Amino acid sequence: MFIKIHKSYRNVVAVCDSELIGKKFEEEKFQLDVKENFFKGDKVSENEAILIMKKMLVEDATYPFLCLNLKLRVL
Repeated sequence: MFIKIHKSYRNVVAVCDSELIGKKFEEEKFQLDVKENFFKGDKVSENEAILIMKKMLVEDATYPFLCLNLKLRVL
């Protein structure tokens, strides 16, 4: 699993399962490209990702998730 924090006026925390990097998903008129430059950051365990997201939640971050296995017990 990868996690990458994009710092701006509001932090964006991108979380993605490692095996999804570089893939493209399409359904009808919608398309999602899992771009390495956006999602590939630090390789972390699921528990580490959850801890980082909980910490960032306090700092008012935005979360684009692309995880198939992450148990969303963050919120």
